[in-house]
Amino acid sequence: MRVQEKLDSVKLIGNTYSISVNKGSGLLTAYEYNGISLLQSGPMVNIWRATIDNDSRQSKEWKKAGFDAIQHRMDDFSIRFIEEQAAVISVKSTLGAAGLGTCFNVWMTYSVYGSEDVIITTRVLPKEGLPPLPRLGLQMIMPGTFDRLSWFGLGPHECYIDRKVSGRLGVYGGTVQEQFVPYIKPQENGNKADARWAAVTNAMGTGLYIGGMPTFDISASHYDVNQVAKAKHTTDLVRLNETFVNMDYRQAPIGNHSCGEAPPLDCYMLHPEETTFTLRFKPFSNRDISPVQLNRRWPEPIAQEISASSTPIPTLKQEAIL
Repeated sequence: MRVQEKLDSVKLIGNTYSISVNKGSGLLTAYEYNGISLLQSGPMVNIWRATIDNDSRQSKEWKKAGFDAIQHRMDDFSIRFIEEQAAVISVKSTLGAAGLGTCFNVWMTYSVYGSEDVIITTRVLPKEGLPPLPRLGLQMIMPGTFDRLSWFGLGPHECYIDRKVSGRLGVYGGTVQEQFVPYIKPQENGNKADARWAAVTNAMGTGLYIGGMPTFDISASHYDVNQVAKAKHTTDLVRLNETFVNMDYRQAPIGNHSCGEAPPLDCYMLHPEETTFTLRFKPFSNRDISPVQLNRRWPEPIAQEISASSTPIPTLKQEAIL
């Protein structure tokens, strides 16, 4: 792994990939694989969803807390190198809506390996007094040419934490547009629960593998969440030349009371509490290796010297559920 460090950015370069990180925002600004750009923005913490019909009661509390207008502010950035084998980027941020103060403290660690693996560990600490969350996870935006989604999880239709009995565990796939559910009034849709892995690829089979450690919820769409939330009818939606990928630790339940005044069962609610979740990312081409094979091939742990004050790099081991 080679490093190009500037005043405002760091670029990590491997044999087939490169990753650029902005020191001012702590976000990835570029992710390339064999010269192909995989990323437009993100991944960044996301807690908002386009409200559903059953959210009419909860959404009032969500908007009062500013969940629909969250802004990210970076407080601290650091990078540490493990010889030429890996780099660990640590970012401390705060999330909150303008005028409402800080709602969440967030620590994100990007562990970038010479093997092309990137392990992102996210720790979220909410302030006291917040209502249950709409969702908690990461969102990234990929170019619109990455329009295929495959996953190993519940399917083939959308499944949520309180709507999973009809889902069957298996490997599924299709276009991103096929995952869109055209409800009369546009709203949150297309979530795939309990995914072990997912892959977002282009027509040539090149793209990004996302591995759960151990599981996560995945969804992909060509529509921005704010666009969906504002639309009155599906005809109001304009397909964008972008692919919005949500990788959630969890999402709020759907509920079963269309007028929205009866809250979902408490056991399904996403209560605000300190949470840590980890995802594995790896660029790949189906011509060389499949996501199924990637899910079974985890790099060897990296030898390193750990001082009493240093944070150890995450050990890559098979934690995913097969």
